[in-house]
Amino acid sequence: MTATLIITRLLLASVLAVSAVAKLADRAGSKSSLTAFGVPSAVAGPAATLLPPAELVIAAGLLGGVSARAAAIAMLVLLGTFSAAVVRALARGDEVACHCFGQLSTEPAGPGSLLRNGILAVLAVFVVAAPGAPGPGVAAWLGDLTAADRVAFWLGLVLACVLAAATWFGVELLRQHGRLLVRLDALEQGRPGRGPAVGSPAPAFALSGPDGAPLTLADLLAAGDPVVLTFSDAQCGACQELVPLVARAQRVWRDKVTIALLSAGATPESETAWAAHALRHVGVAPSRAVNLSYGAPSAPAAVLISSTGLIDGHVVAGLGPVAALLADPVGHGDAAVLSVVGRSRA
Repeated sequence: MTATLIITRLLLASVLAVSAVAKLADRAGSKSSLTAFGVPSAVAGPAATLLPPAELVIAAGLLGGVSARAAAIAMLVLLGTFSAAVVRALARGDEVACHCFGQLSTEPAGPGSLLRNGILAVLAVFVVAAPGAPGPGVAAWLGDLTAADRVAFWLGLVLACVLAAATWFGVELLRQHGRLLVRLDALEQGRPGRGPAVGSPAPAFALSGPDGAPLTLADLLAAGDPVVLTFSDAQCGACQELVPLVARAQRVWRDKVTIALLSAGATPESETAWAAHALRHVGVAPSRAVNLSYGAPSAPAAVLISSTGLIDGHVVAGLGPVAALLADPVGHGDAAVLSVVGRSRA
């Protein structure tokens, strides 16, 4: 039982350590994710700074003897808080990137996230309540082993880590392959990926701007005008040319159509361009989840939404089609209600 407790605590400590290091490497993404989950922007910044050190402290506590039980309880609190945030996002219909492991995990939070948290919670409960829990400190336990047992333990641990890394790499490779196939299919067919049908409700989202201010679909619809969502990507070269087009359209259609730029990721160069063109309604997502929810697997792309929050036109992809939509958003509408409302305000 003691060996099982030690291995469980090492596993939990490793998960927390990887999570903390990954978040430290992408603090901006962590802040964006927290804001998308509903954390006020004034709190999201400090929380993104303090959460990784807290996870490292808990990880260190799991390695000790006296501190292991308290550390496992603290991990349960974190897992419960994260799970509650995921459930809340799912209940609202929001697709928010978990960002639990920084750029290593940018998929939308969902049932898989809850399952992972549940498994980790069961392991943490085992550390708290199992017979003989929480057991001695890891260093003290290893010191009591024979030299041969220590070698066998470390070899087994290294093998387990290699197998876990290989499994993760295989899963990520399959996901990337699937996303690549979707993009290739979209390009071959001359159309974007599958998205909501014209006339159906536009998918909700909750992002944050470069300054940390929240940006949601409800915010964009609040003025009672039609909305054009343009989709960008921090890794997309053509998207740099999208910024001045969006800025011009925002000036031309001001008080008639609300035009927003949703970017999957951000770079210092892109943020400089947004500021230089005084771009309004910019939302930064830690992944392409929002783009994909609208059927836009590649960027640049754009879609028209009626003032009532319904999809009012098929997604257009490519710089030329997006520029044409921005030049005359009302004329691209498929639903009569947008054309009537838009032209009456023109």
